[in-house]
Amino acid sequence: MNRHFRFKPVVFAFILTQPIIAFGSTLYTRQDIIVTATRTPELKTHAIQDVTIISSRQLRRSGQETLGEVLQMAPGVELAQTGGAGQAASIFLRGTNSDQTLILLNGVPINTGSLGIASLNAIPISEIDHIEIMQGPASSLYGANAIGGVIQIFTKKGQDNPHPYLSAGIGTLNTSRVNLGYAGQKGKLDFNISAGHDASTSISQTNPSNTFSYNPDNDPYRNTYFSGQVGYHLAPGQEVGLVLLKNRAMVFNDEGEYGTASLQDHTTTTIGNYTVYSKNRINSSWLSQVHFSHAIDDEYTQTANPFSNNGSVNNTQDLVSWQNDFDTSLGTFTLGAENQWQSVGGTSTTFTVNNRTNHSFFGVYHKTFGKQNILFSARHDDNSQFGSKNTGLIGYSYHFTPNFRLSSTIGTAFRAPTFDDLYAIYPFYIANPNLKPEQSLNKEVSLHYSFNNQRISLTYFNNRIRDLITGYTDSNFNYVMTNVGSARIKGIEIGYKGKIQDFRITSSLTFQQPLNEDTQTLLGRRARQFGFIRVSKSYHQWNYGIEDLFSGKRFDSSNSNTSANQLGGYNIANLTVTYQYSRRLSWYTRWNNIFNKPYELALGYNTPGSNVFTGFNYAL
Repeated sequence: MNRHFRFKPVVFAFILTQPIIAFGSTLYTRQDIIVTATRTPELKTHAIQDVTIISSRQLRRSGQETLGEVLQMAPGVELAQTGGAGQAASIFLRGTNSDQTLILLNGVPINTGSLGIASLNAIPISEIDHIEIMQGPASSLYGANAIGGVIQIFTKKGQDNPHPYLSAGIGTLNTSRVNLGYAGQKGKLDFNISAGHDASTSISQTNPSNTFSYNPDNDPYRNTYFSGQVGYHLAPGQEVGLVLLKNRAMVFNDEGEYGTASLQDHTTTTIGNYTVYSKNRINSSWLSQVHFSHAIDDEYTQTANPFSNNGSVNNTQDLVSWQNDFDTSLGTFTLGAENQWQSVGGTSTTFTVNNRTNHSFFGVYHKTFGKQNILFSARHDDNSQFGSKNTGLIGYSYHFTPNFRLSSTIGTAFRAPTFDDLYAIYPFYIANPNLKPEQSLNKEVSLHYSFNNQRISLTYFNNRIRDLITGYTDSNFNYVMTNVGSARIKGIEIGYKGKIQDFRITSSLTFQQPLNEDTQTLLGRRARQFGFIRVSKSYHQWNYGIEDLFSGKRFDSSNSNTSANQLGGYNIANLTVTYQYSRRLSWYTRWNNIFNKPYELALGYNTPGSNVFTGFNYAL
């Protein structure tokens, strides 16, 4: 494929750009409060690290089929997906690997113990209230796997008077979505209970360049889910509650080289996330929070591929967390402890060790005084597999004027080797129980300037990662896991958000060098430049928007940076239209890839052509 990234049509968007998107939502209106950057609520303008908010309104209007497609319209995020709706997706945050970004669901980590990534595309968009994306190291706050940053997903809570609500939509490729719920507040109780179903005929997962797996049939996707959240306020400052999400997603795959049985190849993913919490205001300056959570991520695969295994891989994670926040005249102190138990099982493979524990202590201090903000965080993790790790972060920002701010951070992080890395037994695969955790040192400096409803920012980042976990092919064609030298990811992220006359503009551009320092090759599926621009305009009850998503060329793997391994650049345009009929009823339409541009996010795997989705949201 020889499709090159065209820079000229979007040059004007990069003169002014801003990586921190603050879409309005019911939670963040006016105050614009975030929690991911320090584990405690704070004004986003006081956050030292870059944080992006994707609001419930943005999600309702997106019309996107999967969570991965939503995230790729955020600053610093690249997406690699092996096929259409529901297929496996990898998120690269500021050039780091997909397993180097921690995914939290209502504060609970959901990266699996077997692969180290989360089943993002199995999480239904309809159940999400908002998302916070923190770029930069966060192991000193959250532990392992936060080298690139944290993506925290919050499901919906009840508010206003009790009421039913309904959203539904249809689109090309027999795509459909329906979500029905009942939510609200009554006395001391708030609640939200909902269920839904997503489905699509989708597209063929592979194309003819995928020599062994190509099959020209469509590969359908369907996802059925249930979500609930209940909170009870015992007294002012005293709350107990339950949060749960359960869903079952099925997606069909291509294994065309291996006969007609491949027509039945499919993967079924079942996710369960259950949390019980207690929030207790001990006194005016001390808030204590205790969380007990149980998470499962079970995957069953049926395949005709002789190099893969039929059967299941079952992941279980249990977490107990105790966090104490102290608001004092000297600043905000957070002290906490977490105990995590991970286990894996199933019939697809045998793990010589199938469980591990992690005990941790963490502390955070942040304060705003005058023109300055400071942040210190530190954490100690003691893991039964690889021993102890200490991580920390120092951050500082200075407001030269109320509208002009300089921020800087330096922090360490690590990624734990997975059960697959260490112990799995597969055909032509050799795990390595002696693997060490990956370690990183990240440095960032950013400038933020606002004027007349315009926000501009410029961020420089430099992330050095040592003891990379990767694999090589030995003389017997086994894929052998090992630690290698290092990678360095450095770059500049530029962004803009503002209003010019009646047009609202949000844009981000990242220039980066994601380099494997041992081989001097670019890391797989990551471009040197990528970004997006969105322009919208409101007219009475209508809102019109156009998006442009673009990326330079990439290579499918860092093992080979050759023309045969190259993924061409792309430039994809989308249109959105929304109509607010009343406070209770709105309608939206999204037209993706309006020029039907062919492109690849992973070599040999298809992406959707031009497609339309239209739907409505209604609440009594």
